[in-house]
Amino acid sequence: MPDLSLPKSLTIDRIANRRSFLRMVDESYRERAEFADLDTFTEQAWNMVLSEKVRQAFDLTEEPEKVHEAYGHYPFGQSMLIARRLIEAGCRFVTAAGYRTQAWDAHSQNDILHRDYL
Repeated sequence: MPDLSLPKSLTIDRIANRRSFLRMVDESYRERAEFADLDTFTEQAWNMVLSEKVRQAFDLTEEPEKVHEAYGHYPFGQSMLIARRLIEAGCRFVTAAGYRTQAWDAHSQNDILHRDYL
């Protein structure tokens, strides 16, 4: 999953320095009630991006070819495989994607669209 890989130029120490600077800049905002919960969400996001467990969950090369075939070699099937791996890694909520936007929402020709197309 390329979006979870840090650029080689961005080290953990550099991230720590940036986070420290961000804390200094945001200090006055965090004292206001409406911003109080933002730190929790920011920390969760950092933990996810920096977590080796999450990177491993997105690394489908660890799955045998037989498992890939069982889920299907198409975007939705592989998305379901990643979803399973994320749950096994401890995620409590996942969304499987990979299908066309609202492809399930047919208002006509349901027999063709659902049976033959989907």
